[in-house]
Amino acid sequence: KEMWSFVKNMFLKPIVLNITPNGSAIATASFVNSSLNNIPSDQNSIFRAMELSRCLNRIILNLHSEHLSEDGTQLNYQTLKTSKIFAEYKILTNQLITIDLQAINTCHQLKMAFFLNLYNALTIHGLIEIGVPNTITSRLHFFQTTSYNISGMIFSLDDIEHGILRANKKHSASVILYQQFLPDDPRLNYSLSEIQFDPRIHFALVCGAKSCPPIRLYSAENIERALDLAAKNFCNNNVNFELSPRKKIKLSPIFNWFATDFGITRITQLQYVSNFLDGEKKELLLNFINEHLNNPLELENLIEFEKYNWDLNA
Repeated sequence: KEMWSFVKNMFLKPIVLNITPNGSAIATASFVNSSLNNIPSDQNSIFRAMELSRCLNRIILNLHSEHLSEDGTQLNYQTLKTSKIFAEYKILTNQLITIDLQAINTCHQLKMAFFLNLYNALTIHGLIEIGVPNTITSRLHFFQTTSYNISGMIFSLDDIEHGILRANKKHSASVILYQQFLPDDPRLNYSLSEIQFDPRIHFALVCGAKSCPPIRLYSAENIERALDLAAKNFCNNNVNFELSPRKKIKLSPIFNWFATDFGITRITQLQYVSNFLDGEKKELLLNFINEHLNNPLELENLIEFEKYNWDLNA
């Protein structure tokens, strides 16, 4: 563990996107004066943290809609990078440095919504500023290093996903052997607990690729409904069947990379997924499960994990 910590510190230096070029943080007293993010500066700490995360995500949503191609399938990152709204967005991210993160640590719905919004906003911010990773190694590096300073602590995309939202589980990449946060890491204090962990986050996290879910806006009030909607949308689009010449269940590799997040066995994983399927797909999957309850190995042989499309939606 000490060696892994050393490797991270030596070779995985965080690329912190809300720090000014000379290395000093901008910490102004009020948010950017814009109709998108004009929030009173005298609100309580919880309101301020949540509104900031929602504002950042809302601006990203606005940027998406303004720079989306006519057919709605591709995003123009070049015009997005030079837009006035993105310039305001970058200034607003500096407010993350001065928020009181402890204020949202008493409610897991607040924490989940806050970090989901930030993860998705940070991903798009990173793709615009750093560029698009196009190899396995560069993708690993992108998610391990693209970061925000939040409340004086550095959080990368991997820190948010694996350390916070996945309750400090091990990274899905086999080359990473340890949990995201080591026991003495102060950021561990903000992780969701095992009981609070919700597998539906996998249907809500945005990576900028064509195979990833669309961006949504999350709040403590809407998170149950929004995650359910995200799960239903993702599962109905990423669970498919072949009935001839040989029966097959075709799944997104998300269900393979994070298999144990959805259940201990393949049967329980598929049962979990069936909760979000509609109509004929739900019936087909439950039939597959019931036919192979006593022969899980045969069921395993019927599953085909499709290739993840890492192409940028640009």
